[in-house]
Amino acid sequence: MKIKKSSSGTILLCLIAFLSKAQLSLIDQFRAIPSEPQAISLTNSKHIPLGVRGHIQGIQYLTKGSRSYFILSGSSNDSSYAAVIGLKDEKATVDSIHILLGPPFRHAGGCQIFENEYFVGIEDNDSRKKSVIKTYNLDVNRQGALTFEEHHNIFRNGDYERVTAGATGAFRLNKSSIVAVGNWDSRDIDFYEKMDTTYVFVGSFNPITQKGKSWVKKEWLPYQNINFIMMKGEVYMFGFYGNSAKRTSTVHMFRMIRKDEGWDFEKVAERNFNDAKGCNMKSGGGVFMNPKGNLVFFAGPIHIESNCNIAIYGDIE
Repeated sequence: MKIKKSSSGTILLCLIAFLSKAQLSLIDQFRAIPSEPQAISLTNSKHIPLGVRGHIQGIQYLTKGSRSYFILSGSSNDSSYAAVIGLKDEKATVDSIHILLGPPFRHAGGCQIFENEYFVGIEDNDSRKKSVIKTYNLDVNRQGALTFEEHHNIFRNGDYERVTAGATGAFRLNKSSIVAVGNWDSRDIDFYEKMDTTYVFVGSFNPITQKGKSWVKKEWLPYQNINFIMMKGEVYMFGFYGNSAKRTSTVHMFRMIRKDEGWDFEKVAERNFNDAKGCNMKSGGGVFMNPKGNLVFFAGPIHIESNCNIAIYGDIE
């Protein structure tokens, strides 16, 4: 499947292709992603849990066999859900809706697919004192449908807005699988490390008290999703934020530094991106490394309607 490139991004994408043998650093790739996205149409005939409190907050992309999919995490008045979007011939269609949890865990936040596993945070957005991180193994059944097999749960309970789960990412360091969880507006990032068959809390990062002197700018935004990419032994976090009123989205890039207790962040770059046809990173931002090893960003619609769009920044192939 070929996705057309936006005219404003063609030169940058050709530059990436020309330099592919040298392999641009991840920071250079980040700076080269076109700011103008291409919008692909999304059609839907499935029942979507909605309500005045519902919206999309996470978006991920994967390929399984000969098929390509997006997974969008969403919330509603009653339940949290994951929408599976099939992609074919530059058009996207809702294949299925997977209900994740019912009340009070009605709010699914940002998500990430990592090593064939779907990580998503789901919070009680009324009490704002509890949440659960769920992980699912992804597979395709004989009918060609994407399936979710529940794998792990991380339960969080605590003070108001401190243990919510609006943003969730995952990565591997050496042989350790790490889950990172951003609470309300990502004011804190908590880390959990897989030990045997469970995830154990191993530290936190607070940008107010731990902001680094070497940051390119001191700003930390209320990220609606956080995703992680590894390259050459280093871990990078991308924080996604959108301003739908200004029709722009912002991505901040951080280098992760492991400390004896927890993690530190070095802010290395930031970019603004233009919206396209109702897509904004406030309604789901996500990252993907394409088969050529280049970064791609996505933005989703605020709601899945009968006709809407998904924005792609870069070339997914």
